Amino acid sequence: MERYYFTGICNYERHECINKLERIITNYGFITDFKMLSDISLSIIIEINRNKINALYYALRNYLIMDPFNNPDSKSTDECILLMHVTFKHGTGDLAIEVPNVPG
Repeated sequence: MERYYFTGICNYERHECINKLERIITNYGFITDFKMLSDISLSIIIEINRNKINALYYALRNYLIMDPFNNPDSKSTDECILLMHVTFKHGTGDLAIEVPNVPG
């Protein structure tokens, strides 16, 4: 399976960005795995048909600052793997998980 790589920077709040990315990506392919790297970045693995990669890139580019991507247009419906790395501009590197106070 061929592999492609996207990298982008998000200027929005992390939770908002993750929700938006999920909605965009599921219009074109399937998220098979993701890893949160503190609150600074996110890595996503996507299975997608090769003929949808350019459309996904341009949809993401409307929301993220994306590195250039040069993929020749393809009519192939072969599945491929897309590895995507997103950096959150407002991340601190100190991911704090809020735990509510529970009586008892």
